[in-house]
Amino acid sequence: MKKYKEKFVNVGDADISYEVSNGSNPVVFMHGYGINHTLFNNVRAQLPEEFGSVSIDLRGHGKSTYLKNATDFSLEKCTSDLEKILDAESAENPVIVGHSMGSMIAQNFAARHPTEVKGLVLISGSYNFAESFGSNLISRLALKLSPLRKSLYGSLNAVVGPFVRENNDFFEDFSNQKFRDISNARLFFEMYCKTSPEFVKSIGAVGEAIMEWDTTKIASNISAQTLLIHGEQDKVVNPKTSYELYKMIPNARKPIIVPNTDHNIVLKNPEVVNEYIQRFLQEINLK
Repeated sequence: MKKYKEKFVNVGDADISYEVSNGSNPVVFMHGYGINHTLFNNVRAQLPEEFGSVSIDLRGHGKSTYLKNATDFSLEKCTSDLEKILDAESAENPVIVGHSMGSMIAQNFAARHPTEVKGLVLISGSYNFAESFGSNLISRLALKLSPLRKSLYGSLNAVVGPFVRENNDFFEDFSNQKFRDISNARLFFEMYCKTSPEFVKSIGAVGEAIMEWDTTKIASNISAQTLLIHGEQDKVVNPKTSYELYKMIPNARKPIIVPNTDHNIVLKNPEVVNEYIQRFLQEINLK
């Protein structure tokens, strides 16, 4: 059974939290928007013994420093955070696994260090959220209304949040009953009602920042073998985005489109994600 050690690294304007496990071949995990390093718990637990792991709470998430402004969550700052963590761990030639937002940090790092990345796994990945967000008109409209939505979420947290947090057991049961099969509704409930106002503000800053991210100009600089995985029913990042990444990244493999699953593929189908990642790790380690 793998053992994990919690660590922090100070990067100047933030303390970044991460967990490591021992192994000669490092695999780095970077989560998406509003989640934390535990997104990949089921995946990292299944890694073969020779693979170590580095699971990061991106700035503004988990136990890492919360943000006050969107400028604190630039793609360059997030990439620099990853560089400092890998330096601190003396982790060489990692395989980097990124989900959604984390996939763009993985791309930027791999483009900066084309000879230092063993492989990339981009799950529900994007190259520009403003371009790839959503697969229907409603999703597009939600993006246009994001400033209003951020204000609404902050107000909801301020009004409902204290009552929810003081009656946690009742609302935990309520959440399980009402939102068991509605992942986005449950995520909404957890994120905006049960968490602190500081976290809601931080996540609002993150949401504003990532709409400015773009990796189209640097994708061709990535030389690592790249695995693309996407849920067929993804309504957050259009599945066709993985095909566009396939054309942009020189050594990308044809996307694996997993049927009957959505943007939350890591949570909903961890066994499928595990299978493809482990097969990929075995293949690139034989080269």
